[in-house]
Amino acid sequence: MRLTLDNMESEASHNLGLVNFCIYIAPSPGQLVVLSGSQTMRQVHDKYWKLNKPLEMYYSIKKT
Repeated sequence: MRLTLDNMESEASHNLGLVNFCIYIAPSPGQLVVLSGSQTMRQVHDKYWKLNKPLEMYYSIKKT
């Protein structure tokens, strides 16, 4: 949902059509791991969510 909203707000994205992006998770402070794109949320949960707190997720739009 957030990607769609950010994509709509960006003038450049109107001209590009499809936008490529990367999703990262922060399994521990100061550590970012890029997700492959083929992982399910269940697989991410089982592999990276080790602490009893929300798992932080980030994204970045790839510049072309």
